[in-house]
Amino acid sequence: MRPGLASFATGRAWARPAHATLGAALLVAAVAAAPARSEAGPFSAASETPRRWFLVGALGGSTQWNSKLADYQWSVTPRAGFGGEAMAGFGRLEAGIRFVRTGTSQAIGVPGAIDQTRVQATSFEVVTRARVWEWHQVQSLATVSTGLLHLGYDPDRVSIPSGSGSTEVSFDPINAWAVGGGVALRRPLGGAWRMGVDVEQEMFALDTAHRQGGAIEQGRTSFGDWSARFELARIFARP
Repeated sequence: MRPGLASFATGRAWARPAHATLGAALLVAAVAAAPARSEAGPFSAASETPRRWFLVGALGGSTQWNSKLADYQWSVTPRAGFGGEAMAGFGRLEAGIRFVRTGTSQAIGVPGAIDQTRVQATSFEVVTRARVWEWHQVQSLATVSTGLLHLGYDPDRVSIPSGSGSTEVSFDPINAWAVGGGVALRRPLGGAWRMGVDVEQEMFALDTAHRQGGAIEQGRTSFGDWSARFELARIFARP
């Protein structure tokens, strides 16, 4: 027996692993920021010529899973996450790669079995940002991302008691394509450092099956998550 996202409670829904279909959500927001120092830097409007640059950054924050995942006995309370990114930019555009890891838990809901299994979510994404406006060195950017979401379980095997002994259930890992969008604020710090904050939504889809009376109804369901992350990055710039 090999479910992916699974629910063991009678009458609840279950889903099997599948590659996701693409879906996108691009958020638009305007955020006011406090004035910053007027010193020029790689991101300053004071530069007459756009500067090419490269950065490596560390990410930390929180992820809120879509409430629909509660139907599959997932915990949808916010969970901490961490990651890193490497970006290159020129003028108003920047692009690069990002790694983010977070997780949650899934209840088993069967007497005699373990209470829950941990769900580990790892994203490998290509990220593009475009500067929308800049005021006193504080930048607002629109963000679009796409990549692979890997969901793994720990433990990934559970023994379910049955009349003739027990049945072993295996939680297969799920690989799904995901897309997302959001907004970001960036501000240079002293020297070659910058800090920022991002708010993004990510969407992915899985094949699912729901119990309707005595029948199982199959279909494709979209899921997602909201993330808020802080960034601290080291900039390597050149004119």
